Amino acid sequence: MLIKLYRLLAALTVIALIFPQGLIADAHPNYLRIPLDGMYVTLNPGITADTLSTEIQTQMFVGLTQFDPQSLKALPYLAEKWEASGDLKEYIFYLRNDVKWTDGDPVTAHDVVWAVRHNILPETKSELANFLYVLKNGEKIHKGEINNITKLGAHVIDNYTVEFKLEHPAIYFPAMAAYTPFWPLPKRTIAMHAEKWTEPENIVTNGPYKLRGVWKEEQVVILDKNPDYFESAKVKIPEIHYIVIKPEKAMTMYEYNEIDILGARYLPIPSEEILHIKMDMKLNSEYRREQSLCTYFYGFNNEKAPTDNPLVRKAISAAINRRMIVEQIIRGEDEPAYTFTRPPIFGSVAPDENIGIRFNPERAREWLTQAGYPDGADFPEFSLVYNTSDLHAKIAQSVKNQLIEHLNITITIKQLPYEEYMKMLTTTGDANMFRYAWCADYPDANNWLMEQFHPAKSGNLIRWQNAEFATLVEKAQIITDAYSRKKLYKKAEQILCEEQAAIAPIFYYTKPVLVKSWLNATIWPLLGNQIRTWSFKDF
Repeated sequence: MLIKLYRLLAALTVIALIFPQGLIADAHPNYLRIPLDGMYVTLNPGITADTLSTEIQTQMFVGLTQFDPQSLKALPYLAEKWEASGDLKEYIFYLRNDVKWTDGDPVTAHDVVWAVRHNILPETKSELANFLYVLKNGEKIHKGEINNITKLGAHVIDNYTVEFKLEHPAIYFPAMAAYTPFWPLPKRTIAMHAEKWTEPENIVTNGPYKLRGVWKEEQVVILDKNPDYFESAKVKIPEIHYIVIKPEKAMTMYEYNEIDILGARYLPIPSEEILHIKMDMKLNSEYRREQSLCTYFYGFNNEKAPTDNPLVRKAISAAINRRMIVEQIIRGEDEPAYTFTRPPIFGSVAPDENIGIRFNPERAREWLTQAGYPDGADFPEFSLVYNTSDLHAKIAQSVKNQLIEHLNITITIKQLPYEEYMKMLTTTGDANMFRYAWCADYPDANNWLMEQFHPAKSGNLIRWQNAEFATLVEKAQIITDAYSRKKLYKKAEQILCEEQAAIAPIFYYTKPVLVKSWLNATIWPLLGNQIRTWSFKDF
């Protein structure tokens, strides 16, 4: 009774903004209401890739390619088709000629090449510039070693044809081209308004929706259907309202029909609500779990004692009961993970191949003894750090308890605000062990193994040096035979997660989601550009 009263009171605090016409709407108001947990960061697709920004950007801009939500293969979008050279070091994209900016100008190859050149410049300060390193001279230009931007491997052939020249063969390049640094940008608008080009009164876009306005005090972003979008007939919902909501109010608002969706990549469903949802007949009929191309893992500092010892890392990994964490702490249908690249991404390892370290306390104790700490004796100071989150705290406490139980070692756990946590990881690396997660930018193991753990060509937050691993992922990056690439990635996963235990994968995400009965909605992993074909049902 108290819970229901709390929900009613919480709903009344927001009802005037969202539903001035009454307390509970019987159905939708003919526009889509999507909750977010914070105001968007930027509408400029060239400079950032945070989830909130990308969610809105994908509704407003057209990329070169898009993804099939089932197969994860790259499909045509702005580019009608593409061709690759025999060595896969050159690609030619042929663009549609019926795509317009909202100011009426056509979208051309010049917009694509200008955007790519703009995003690689160091003064643009794009967080995504490293995605353009695949282009000829991309890294050298971004680092200031080459000052002639025309040397970048992106060229206009004619108004609707773009040529890309790459540093190395990349069979996965059409998938990379779906990502935001490759999207065209409105050169004329940016030249006129500079950093203010994304303000509502200035912005020019070309996607299914266009910006009506941003109301920061009310924390609402409203998009209207773009009638000039080249496939506007497929856009069935006339408006999208993105509403920033405090997490503690989200479930109440969903139950009172004030938002149409909750969970997945949007504002998450609180884990403590899952049991309530499953016991409620109506909520349960609207509930499902969707695949998310993300892996939750613990990274080890491979340079800091005692986690500089692979036997210590293997012992800790074997002492963690992933299934218990999934079933008792997350209370969902997430999948225990023993390798890093999330299936079904190309190059991932199927769970039945038994790569990685499983829960085995006896084997864990043997490894710890071999490392010089029998029964945990004389185990040195050890820290586990995570960014502030109730869920991360619960998982970290569980890991601490399991290490006490199975290895007789005590570790210190510490939470840090996100900015401080990331600064620690990228600078001092003080922690022995840290929580992290990775989600696919494009569906290929190159994005996971090469771009996350290569000793010299990645952020390498785990401070790991392994020449064999580096050779494997470098070779897999450039060869074209799919079977051979999979074999290389399988061996790389075995080294990363089993032989060296440089990380301890914990689980593969799935996302609980509630979708109102009046909404036809397919929720798929957020990858590059994806067309939304949602609609309201006719009752």
